[in-house]
Amino acid sequence: MTVLTAVPAWPQFLPPTVRWDRVVWSAMASTTPPTLEYAPRRPRTGRGWDYLAHLIRWLLVGGVFAIVLAGVVPRFEQLFRDFKLQLPWSSQLLLALSRWFVNDYGWVPAVPLPFLLAYLLSLPGHTPQEKRKVRRWERLLAFLLIAAFLVYVIVALFMPMISLIEAISSQPSKR
Repeated sequence: MTVLTAVPAWPQFLPPTVRWDRVVWSAMASTTPPTLEYAPRRPRTGRGWDYLAHLIRWLLVGGVFAIVLAGVVPRFEQLFRDFKLQLPWSSQLLLALSRWFVNDYGWVPAVPLPFLLAYLLSLPGHTPQEKRKVRRWERLLAFLLIAAFLVYVIVALFMPMISLIEAISSQPSKR
C-alpha cells in the first residue's frame, strides 16, 4: 500500500495539522519517502486569552484563600474555644483574619482583586518574550503565595493542638 492509497483510505488516523496534499505530492514527485509538512500553527493572539489565563490563575489563588479562611479556620476556632486554650499570636492573628473575612464582609474587597490583577497583567505593549517572562513570574508568585499561606495556616493551627495534646497526655488517667 502506497501513501497515495493509504491517505484517503484512513482519514480518521491522520492528525489535522498535517498538510497531506503536500505529502502526496512529494510522494508522487520522487522515489524518496515522503516528508510530512505541518501546517503553521496559528498563535493565540489578543488580550482576551491572556486576560482569561491570568483571571483563572488568580481566581484559583483567591479560592484557596477563601476556602481556608471561611471553611477550615472557623472549625478550629470552635475547638480552641471549647478547650479554653491560650493561643500564640500567630493563631490569634489567623483567627481574627478569618472572623473578619467571614463575619465583617472581608471578602468584599477581595472579590475584585483577581479581575484587577488579570487586567493589569494583560495590558498590551509587551513583546512575546516579555509576556512569557511575566507569565513565568506570575505562576511562581501564585505558587509561592499559596504555599506560604498554607504553611502559615498549618503552623498557626497546629501549634495550639500540640500543647493541647501535651496537656491531655500529662493528666493522670482516672482508672
